[in-house]
Amino acid sequence: MVTRELGRHTCALCADAAERDHVIMPFLRDGLGRGERCLVRLNPRDVDALTRAPTNGIDLAASTASRQLQVLDDQYATASTDELLASWERTVAEAVTVDDYPAVRMIIGLTQERRRPGSDGLIRYESAINDLVLRHPVTVLCLYDAGTVDGGMIIDLVRTHSQALVTGSSYANPYCLTSSTRLADPEDG
Repeated sequence: MVTRELGRHTCALCADAAERDHVIMPFLRDGLGRGERCLVRLNPRDVDALTRAPTNGIDLAASTASRQLQVLDDQYATASTDELLASWERTVAEAVTVDDYPAVRMIIGLTQERRRPGSDGLIRYESAINDLVLRHPVTVLCLYDAGTVDGGMIIDLVRTHSQALVTGSSYANPYCLTSSTRLADPEDG
């Protein structure tokens, strides 16, 4: 299970939709139960599957109607890393300061575009998310399709997440990188 501790940035490598749902639903249920704002940004196919998945006691309709659960569109799928990070910064800050939520949970399904090596700085993006969780009361769950990542990308993902969830087992990572300590990204020159 994904940790409940604030300030965590977890990478979940999921083999299929059932495993993805098995990771997402307890994370959402715990956040909603704690009164946290839950933000979900997945591709449209995964959002559709999420609404049909067994909810195990989560009232998705009521949570969405109250805006405690927000399923965000994928308008930033092809945005630059800076645009996407600025969007997250605004959204999280608003949830805590304007809407008065005690904390925020984010579920991010990264698009194929952002996963492609060299595409607008995956390492820079993921390490900047670590900075976001240091500045705000937020817990982030990044979802990756285990069938689409290679060994090099797995190493990058592990190095840029404070926790990894692989085949149902959770592993803490004491060597996680922030933007100030991140790996050299080829796009940075």
